[in-house]
Amino acid sequence: MFTVLDKSNYLKGLLIVAKMNNKIEDGEKDIISSASNRFGFSQDFINETIQNILANDFVPNTPIQFSKPAVAQEFIGECLRLVISKDDPAPREILWLNEVAKINQLDDEWFLIEKRSVQQKKK
Repeated sequence: MFTVLDKSNYLKGLLIVAKMNNKIEDGEKDIISSASNRFGFSQDFINETIQNILANDFVPNTPIQFSKPAVAQEFIGECLRLVISKDDPAPREILWLNEVAKINQLDDEWFLIEKRSVQQKKK
């Protein structure tokens, strides 16, 4: 289901979201590491990337387009869990994920339902 580019973009997107509040919490590291393991990325590579992402000003925050809407749905769901699990989520993280949904032809209704679902599971 995931192309090589999807896997790369998925990981890049998780890193973008994690970086948005200028700190990477342990829960975020766990989610990023889990995704990188699923996609076959080296643990050394991902550990180094996580350590260096905050200082890297060259990672663009442009919304990511995936090969299929189903891939985008999985990505957004995982990112929402990442964002909502934080003690202090940045509002721009949710706005960015909404832009990712739009660029991948997912409607606002789907996004709001997914967001509410993740919020309910946190309670």
